[in-house]
Amino acid sequence: MSPVGEATRREYRWKGSHPRRRFALSRHSNLAALALLAIVLSGWIIPVEAKRIALVIGNDTYQSVTPLQNARSDARAVAHALERDGFTVTLKEDLTLKATKDALRSFKQQVSGGDETVFYYSGHGVQFGGTNYLIPVDLVPQSEAQVVDDAIPLQRVLDDLQDQKAGFALAIVDACRDNPFKGTGRAIGGRGLAPVTAATGQMVLYSAGAGQEALDRLGPKDTDPNGVFTRVLIREMVKPGVTAGQMLKNVRDEVVALARGVNHEQVPALYDQSIGDFCFARCVQGDGTDHKSAAELFAQLASTRSGPERQKLEQQLWERLRASLPQDVWYGSAEGKEGTPRLELGFEPATAASDGRAATVTIAFGGQKDGRISFDDQDTVDYRVDCSKHEFVIVRYSHHGGVRYPDEAERKRDAFVPKPNSGEYSLGQALCDTPLRITPLWALQNTEWTELGGGMRAALKIVWSDPKHPNERYVLLRHDYSKPKEDGAEVQYWWLALNCSTRELHDTGKYYATARGEIISVSGHVANWEPVTKNSVGENAYVLICQH
Repeated sequence: MSPVGEATRREYRWKGSHPRRRFALSRHSNLAALALLAIVLSGWIIPVEAKRIALVIGNDTYQSVTPLQNARSDARAVAHALERDGFTVTLKEDLTLKATKDALRSFKQQVSGGDETVFYYSGHGVQFGGTNYLIPVDLVPQSEAQVVDDAIPLQRVLDDLQDQKAGFALAIVDACRDNPFKGTGRAIGGRGLAPVTAATGQMVLYSAGAGQEALDRLGPKDTDPNGVFTRVLIREMVKPGVTAGQMLKNVRDEVVALARGVNHEQVPALYDQSIGDFCFARCVQGDGTDHKSAAELFAQLASTRSGPERQKLEQQLWERLRASLPQDVWYGSAEGKEGTPRLELGFEPATAASDGRAATVTIAFGGQKDGRISFDDQDTVDYRVDCSKHEFVIVRYSHHGGVRYPDEAERKRDAFVPKPNSGEYSLGQALCDTPLRITPLWALQNTEWTELGGGMRAALKIVWSDPKHPNERYVLLRHDYSKPKEDGAEVQYWWLALNCSTRELHDTGKYYATARGEIISVSGHVANWEPVTKNSVGENAYVLICQH
């Protein structure tokens, strides 16, 4: 049960998706004509599947006012998260006035009645006369009247979505920076954006309140490629079972706390006139399953032998685990040094998907910088993982705006099975291997731990059993370090597998985390069965799990 050697550790940033909500008609062929006639005669409209459509704009390269640094990276991160949540996304960057009008016109044409829509804008904005204007990159400020002519009123976007009768419309505006015109010698507008009145079915969220400035950084050592508001938004957006209203309130609360930590006041402003519940990820089901605790779900899983029911429970646990992981979980060579050619790899929770049989993940590349590892989100590779074969297939390359999709011949040629104990091997374990991929780390703070000796503790209520091997049991273990590791890890979690017939055991891959359960890294290794040693921690676990 010794931890994986530091030389074999690999850290990860996770990525994932959720199916969007679907609506369908049940039909029997011999009643179809009759049903259709009844619907037509009653004046009803046949329900159709609501589309999920988003327009995302990021403007950095302004020609006549101060350029921005991470509006485009914010837009890319939001676009990626929306795609994973089932949206058809149009991403636009550095738009001129004409290009902005064209993009909005096309967006409006895509939307029809009942659709779920998101408009996200990151860039400069200004308000005067109670009207908010989004600034295109080619605007040359001369007067307020000229800005009115050459900028885009936010209300136009809201009106377009109301005209198209969108079922749900959310506008997210990260334009609450300092007045972009204050250094031009002209008193045009003021800092921040004015309050807005959302129409029925709409929500509007500003990254900061009226007169406030939104933070891009939390300090000189903050190397996150995204602004404070957006980094929180994309993390909260993927959490299942959370309605949009609650999710946006969570974003507001966390941004407020982060900003106050650096003596800054930033309170995102939410204007909500939406109707019903909308979730970016999966909304809570009517049976209340999503309200169950980790221990309850695992107790149900341990007693269930039905394949479909087990898969449903495991998928719920997977989605909760993925949603609980922070944005910056990373993996790669932990001993890499600044200035060396050693490659670092990472991924974000919002970009991973897995059902235990197949998985997808996007890898980002990076290295040591200013004493910490940072990643280039514009330099990525998308993998498809066949869990039964442990095979990785490259399906997409992206490098600073350029995208390439390998053809089938190239995919087959470059497919590979990772070597044991490699970074990719560990990633495969984290994505594919049950129970590692469903570890309920989001609930560990409320878990009762039983001492096993040797600094090890077991969560006896967090047990997983394999129906194909009824004599095998898995129990979640925890080891608290006497002092934090180099990467800040204070706690190690992993599963101990016990064969109750042969008195053998083995470890799975491991999570390294803070004391609060915030994951820092993931590592994996080949699991070999070994005999239980007399008077060992393993024997204590064996007695508690197999003989009680």
